Amino acid sequence: MLTINNVDVWAELVMNMYDAADNKRFLVKDFHTANRSTFARGYLATIDQNNVYYLDSTTKDVKVEDLDTIDLTAFGAIYVSCEPTSASGLSNYCYDLLYKDHCFKSLVLDSAHVANSGLYYKVRIAPIILFTDDTSGNQSKQFNPYESWSMKLAGLSYEERLLIANILFLLAIPKKNVVSGMSFLPALIRYLKKLKNDIVVYSAKDNTYILLMASLLWIEADTPCHSELCDILGPAMLYPCCKHYILIQRTVPLKEMECYLKRYNKRTKEHYVLANSTNNRTMIMPDVLNTGKPVNARALSFIDHST
Repeated sequence: MLTINNVDVWAELVMNMYDAADNKRFLVKDFHTANRSTFARGYLATIDQNNVYYLDSTTKDVKVEDLDTIDLTAFGAIYVSCEPTSASGLSNYCYDLLYKDHCFKSLVLDSAHVANSGLYYKVRIAPIILFTDDTSGNQSKQFNPYESWSMKLAGLSYEERLLIANILFLLAIPKKNVVSGMSFLPALIRYLKKLKNDIVVYSAKDNTYILLMASLLWIEADTPCHSELCDILGPAMLYPCCKHYILIQRTVPLKEMECYLKRYNKRTKEHYVLANSTNNRTMIMPDVLNTGKPVNARALSFIDHST
C-alpha cells in the first residue's frame, strides 16, 4: 500500500495515469524503490468500447508520480488476460489480485476493538538487520568480556546505517560458561516472529496507528559467530562455509582460481533441518556432494551436540 495524492492505493486497484490515452489504465501489483525513486509494478490495461479491460500478460514499472486517481469504473468490470496475438480468460494471478483481499489489509479497530469504520490500517514494511559481536565493558577496550546485539533498519542507505543514531542497542551478555550471546536467541526469535506476522504500532511519521511488518533480512557477525548460529563446526573443518559445501583441505594446496570460479551445492534450509533431526548428526544426508555416496551430517561439519 502507498499513499498517492492523499489516497491509499493498494495492490489490486486499477489506476488512471497522467499523459496516457483515455482507454489506458494500470492494475497495481506492488511497489518498490530503485535509484531513490518509487515505482509501481503492475499490468497495463486497455479498455474497449464494451468496457472490457484487456490486461497485458507481462508486468510494467511506472513511477508513482505518473499515477493519477483510482478508476472507479473498474469495479465490476470484465477483465481478460491478453497475449500479443490472442486473448484468453483471466490468469490465476490476476484473478487473485483483483478478487481476493491483500494479506496485509486489516480493518481499523475502534476503542471497543470492533471494525466499524470501513478503513484499513496503513502498512509499513521495515526489514531489519541484526549485528552481534564481542564488546568491551570500559573505555580502554582492552578486553571484550561481553557479547552484544544491536539492530538497524535495512531500508536506510549504507551511510545512514553506519550512523550511531540509527543503531539500536538491544542487550549485552557477559561471556560465561553457562551463557553466551546465543542464549538470547530464543527470546529474540519470539519477537521476530511477531514482527514478521505484522503488528499494530503507533507511527510518529503518520501520526496514527499502522500495521508494521519487519522481517529479519540478515545477521551481521564474525565467522565464528556465523558458524555457531548455523550449527557449523567452524573455519578449521573440511566444509567451513555456512552457505555452500566447499571442501577446504589444509594438506592440499589451494587452487585459488578453481576455488573461486567453481560452482558449489548450497546448504539449504531443508539440509539444516535434516541435520538437526539427530543430536549426534548421524542422519544420512542427500547426495549434496554429487559423489553418489551416502554421507552423514557430521561429515559435512554440522555440530555434534551429543558430545
